[in-house]
Amino acid sequence: MNEQLSATRTIGQVTQEINYLKAQGQKTILGFTVEIGRRLTEAKGMLPHGEWGRWLREEVGYSKSSANNAMRIFEEYGSTQMGLFGPEVECQTFGNLDYTKALALIAVPAEEREQFAKDVDAENISVRELKAQIKAREQERDEAENRAKGWEQKYAQATEREKNRAADLTDALTQAEKAQAAEKAAREDLEAKDTALKLANQRLAAHSAEVERLQKELEAERAKPAEVAVQTVDATPEQLAKAEKKGKREGKKAAETALNEKIAQAEEQAKAAEKATQEARNELEEAQKRLAQQAQVKALAEVNVVFRQLQETLNQVRQGLNRLDDLNRQKVKSALVQVLAQQLEELK
Repeated sequence: MNEQLSATRTIGQVTQEINYLKAQGQKTILGFTVEIGRRLTEAKGMLPHGEWGRWLREEVGYSKSSANNAMRIFEEYGSTQMGLFGPEVECQTFGNLDYTKALALIAVPAEEREQFAKDVDAENISVRELKAQIKAREQERDEAENRAKGWEQKYAQATEREKNRAADLTDALTQAEKAQAAEKAAREDLEAKDTALKLANQRLAAHSAEVERLQKELEAERAKPAEVAVQTVDATPEQLAKAEKKGKREGKKAAETALNEKIAQAEEQAKAAEKATQEARNELEEAQKRLAQQAQVKALAEVNVVFRQLQETLNQVRQGLNRLDDLNRQKVKSALVQVLAQQLEELK
């Protein structure tokens, strides 16, 4: 009878049955491992410090690594409560896995594990294939993270460049505003110096006119005859003639002395006015030089602002070119190069 039964079976059937029973045994092992891990976790909380290793060896015959695996299996796959009808796994997807596959899947984050097991059909592939899928997933995730980090780094660099460009432009605008304010102050100073020079010229003209008037008055005084009052009481003709002559001399001398003093004073005032006028003229020339310098500084600052804006515009054009297809990008590049070449030629 047994020989007849053996003759009708094939090695393929036997192999299939062995693998099936082995898989079922593994699934049973997984369920029991969950419950063993649950109780190991409970026991570890009961034991005094330092007794865990001894208790494992002597009481249940487990190594620490085996116990840790069982407790990890419980943490990752165990339900919150013990089953009423034997060991239970958290969900059906994991309940159909054998112990080795379940242990391998711990490498996949808990929130992604069930979907990953379904996607790769973990129940129906070998442990080697499952580990290869997990490794491939980790590599893909690492590559994605590296790409994300690369993009984040590029974004940070681009943001920093934009920040620096904005800071440069802001600085250029600030410098331009300062240069404009400095030029305005220099212009106001020039106007004040010009007004001071005009006033100095007016004072110099007034003092010069006074000197000229006094000199003419002196000449007129010298030209007119001297008059003097002479007392005639008890005086001889000789005495009268002598007194008259003396009076004429003294009168002219006194008048000339007074006029000379006024002329000297007026000349001193004229010299002072001339000196003040020269100083005002020098200050005006210095103010004109400062205004010219500030005008150059202002022009340079304004050109710097425009240059910064040009750089920003070219950067935006370059970014826009990156979003175009090859054909349109080449067209725009050609047009841009032509315009820039023309502008550079005009700058020469």
